Amino acid sequence: MATKRSLAPLVFCLSLAGAGCGGGGDDPAPAPSAGSGGSSAGPKAGTSGGGGASGGSGGSSAPQAGSAGSPAGGEGGSPAGGEGGSPAGGAGGQAEMPDAGNMGGAAGMGGMGGANMPPPPATDLKVEEVFMIPGASGGAPHDPGVDFRGFAWWTDQGGSRLGYWNPANDETNSYATPTPNCGVHGLVSDPDNNIWYTGQACGRIGRIDATTRQLTDYVVPGGGSPHTPVFLDGIIWFTLQGAGRIGRLDTASPNDVQTFAVGPGPYGIWISPTTKKLWVALFPTNQIAEVDPANPGSPNRIDLPNAGSRPRRIAVDKNGHVYYTDYARRMLGRYDPETQQFAEWPTPGGGQPYAITVGPPGDDRIYYGFSNRDTIAVFDPAKPMQEQIVVEVPLQHTSRHMTTDNERRRIWLGLSGARAVAYIQLP
Repeated sequence: MATKRSLAPLVFCLSLAGAGCGGGGDDPAPAPSAGSGGSSAGPKAGTSGGGGASGGSGGSSAPQAGSAGSPAGGEGGSPAGGEGGSPAGGAGGQAEMPDAGNMGGAAGMGGMGGANMPPPPATDLKVEEVFMIPGASGGAPHDPGVDFRGFAWWTDQGGSRLGYWNPANDETNSYATPTPNCGVHGLVSDPDNNIWYTGQACGRIGRIDATTRQLTDYVVPGGGSPHTPVFLDGIIWFTLQGAGRIGRLDTASPNDVQTFAVGPGPYGIWISPTTKKLWVALFPTNQIAEVDPANPGSPNRIDLPNAGSRPRRIAVDKNGHVYYTDYARRMLGRYDPETQQFAEWPTPGGGQPYAITVGPPGDDRIYYGFSNRDTIAVFDPAKPMQEQIVVEVPLQHTSRHMTTDNERRRIWLGLSGARAVAYIQLP
């Protein structure tokens, strides 16, 4: 059922580890599980995104980068670690598909935000509606999505199903994958409202026909744990987390799937609106990669400033600035490809940042979620640190992926482990 929520938004001072106002319980040391990456659904139905807010050391009032901490952990961690350090499953007990060796130890924290800053002004942003998914498995949903009609979609990895909810009339349905136990992970809509999804356990890319609702899947050579898909000019691009590759599927000839080496553990992926190049988060490393769709076999791998960084999800704003969630160091990072400069900000309350998306046209903010929290951070790069906000979510969850409905100005959330999807309605 769909439940209307009228919530007073929660606002935190942006400090680390719950110091000062705000807070919320920290997760145990990170042993990340397989999650989703940023997917793009075109000019109307946006993708994942986010943004953490905090500032430099000593409580600076400007949104400058915090000083980096020293890394304490390396690569090659547990191949299937769950949320909050559990070795065997995602939020809510759902077992994840095998990772490609995520990070091994906890990394150094970034620059400290001022713990005694005055509280920021209240926000009008709130979670507008929550939809509880009928018959969902314990860890569901994994990734949310939205098509061009405004239908919210989700993947149920443990149940190997996909489903949708139409907020306009509460219509809902779900579908089993044609290949059993496919471990369906990410999804994206094409402009005709066909849904394309990744089968992480079965090594396939699937399609739900918008008219007939028939499901068809296509084999990815070598399997490789297909992870997060995006859509660009008739092509589905997707990360192959277990193979260290990205894949290419032409929707006009879907049986011809190609893959290209990109680097270890590719996770989140996003299309730059300024260059149409792909940006990929290489989660087990301290690198992000830029990929030219015209020459996908020659990725440009870029080192992040801190060796302990582990970028999990990635998003690109209208100016071409690349934001990433540094899951290990609990930071929001930004890379400017034009100047080749980095900036970073600690997350509110020291939360582990995960899903990330950008706002719709006219909203330059970055939205991002956390592992095992009940808040969404909203980062405005034009505002000082003390004016950044955090919005309450009525259910504790892990935010593996977020997506933006540009036309209806909604940020869609997958409340992983809470068996629900929800949206923030923007003005």
